[in-house]
This record gives sequence, structure tokens and C-alpha cells, in this order.
Amino acid sequence: MKTKTIEEKLIKALGRRKTTITASKLADKIGHPVPSVRRALVGLVREGVVHRDAGAPPHLYWMSRRLVA
Repeated sequence: MKTKTIEEKLIKALGRRKTTITASKLADKIGHPVPSVRRALVGLVREGVVHRDAGAPPHLYWMSRRLVA
């Protein structure tokens, strides 16, 4: 059985739709602590998978899943 990484869990929790959600709500949804979710979100922002809405507070992210062909 393969263990999913926190990044994989975040992407799965977001689905294919674009939506705005807080890191704390995502943490509750996937069952990880908020600080580790925030670190993972920053990594996903750098990879271009997650986009933070301009002007939004740091805890609010605009999520978009990059579609893989």
C-alpha cells in the first residue's frame, strides 16, 4: 500500500474545480496540522499547482489544479 504525501492529499481534496479555501479548513479536511499544510501549499505555489489570490491574506489561497494530459 502506497502512502500518499500531503501534497497528493491536498490536490485530491481540491479536486478539478477552482475554489477559495483556507489552509485551516484544508487541514481539517485531510487530517494534517495547519503548519504542515501551509508549508505544502507554499511548495505547490512554487510548482504552479496552487495560486494565491492577489491581495488575499496569507492564509487564503485560490486553488487551481493543473490538468495533467
